[in-house]
Amino acid sequence: GSPASAGRLTVPAVSPCTAVSLCTCVRRSSSPTFYKWSEQNDPVMGGQSSGNFSVVEQGSESYGLFQGTVRNVSFLHAPGFCRFTTVFPGGKHENAAEFLEGGLKITLRHRHAGGHGGGHGGRGEEYQGFKVAVSSPGASHHHGGHELFGMYKANFNVEGRPDSRDGWMDVLIPFRSMSSDWSDFTGECATKDPDGYQHKCCETGREPVCPNAKTMGTINGFSIWAEGTAGDFALEVKSISAVRRG
Repeated sequence: GSPASAGRLTVPAVSPCTAVSLCTCVRRSSSPTFYKWSEQNDPVMGGQSSGNFSVVEQGSESYGLFQGTVRNVSFLHAPGFCRFTTVFPGGKHENAAEFLEGGLKITLRHRHAGGHGGGHGGRGEEYQGFKVAVSSPGASHHHGGHELFGMYKANFNVEGRPDSRDGWMDVLIPFRSMSSDWSDFTGECATKDPDGYQHKCCETGREPVCPNAKTMGTINGFSIWAEGTAGDFALEVKSISAVRRG
């Protein structure tokens, strides 16, 4: 069942604000703290992917819309990425150590690219390259990584039946499925880079690439990626929550 409010750390994708400032809210209580999301694409590394993130106001409901197209990066000879991300300002962090044996719950709707949205159809294949990442100052950087903070990343898919008639569904990504050692070429932890380096996944929960209580105690950002798979994508995100197992 749904965890009690004391058992989750919730990060709604958008707050009830009206300005398209891409603000978000991190809360453990009724007192909200606001952060901003930004959208980034692989042209920073020579790619041609394009995407955008916007706030959708629909009656009393608001959510984030992440959409675009992932294209091949010529010098990588592989598909690039789009992502929307937030890093908490002023060195702030959130303590999610108590949820280490649980995971991230993302409440989302999938739009078939080119369809009519709302999770209710539209033609086209479901995009297969979605990933989520949690950043922490204590997380190790992946091989060849140049980000300011290390981050734990894992795949998630949007297949399955919606949990409600309006199309929203909850996707759970266990923290123990996330690895800090993911490839710039694929976004995956199980692939080998052209230089011969074999990336490492979190398999038992005890490997150095796995999240641990210390690093989960200093979460300072999140990001959702469309990466490593070429194609159009569109995703609506209502909230991101850290939840306990069960």
